[in-house]
Amino acid sequence: MSVEEVCQKIGNIDIIEANMLASDFNGASFGSEENVKILINKNIDNHHRRRFTKAHELGHTILHIFTGKQSKFQCSDNDITYNSGNNSEYEKEANIFASSLLMPSKLIEKEIHRNDLSWRLIQEIKNMCDVSLEAATRKVISLSKEPCCLIIHKDSQMWAPIKSDSFNAYINAQSFPDNLNYSKETDNFPDSLEECDAMDWRIDNKMRLHYSSIYNSEFARIMTLLLKF
Repeated sequence: MSVEEVCQKIGNIDIIEANMLASDFNGASFGSEENVKILINKNIDNHHRRRFTKAHELGHTILHIFTGKQSKFQCSDNDITYNSGNNSEYEKEANIFASSLLMPSKLIEKEIHRNDLSWRLIQEIKNMCDVSLEAATRKVISLSKEPCCLIIHKDSQMWAPIKSDSFNAYINAQSFPDNLNYSKETDNFPDSLEECDAMDWRIDNKMRLHYSSIYNSEFARIMTLLLKF
């Protein structure tokens, strides 16, 4: 079900898409318990970002505006980025709502529990839910019972790892290891992981690790799946 269809079922939410000149404006939601307008920047050229923004603003509408907590939100790219440590609780809640709406846990869990963790699996979930590769990976990691994590490198900088509940190893910030390889994105993503030395990631060398790294062209970053054995 699309975000627009959800809004139609609720009945008092209007989504408006308009060309906004401000480059840091993604979306806004404003109104009251009676009626809410959701405004989306039509100039967002990434389809997945625009779709997630709609779901994010719907989250504000249902969780915060309809409940009388706040009447207006204006959201930048930073507000709709999981990596931002500066997000308010309301922005975090809207992100969680958007993720749950676009990628229902019951649907994703079925795929996770009957398949091995791989980029191929995540690609299938990405396509099934029409979300970005990063959003799909974060959802899979959050639901996985395996000790796994996602490491993202952007402009040679490593973001804070996204870990499953059972992945308890600490990973220091570092550049992408010189002796490891990453695959360019293709129609068919890797369907397996390779063993690597734990010291490649500056982790206790007694630990067995498998990894698979790809270059994500959608957001120009290297994304690595790590699985602990």
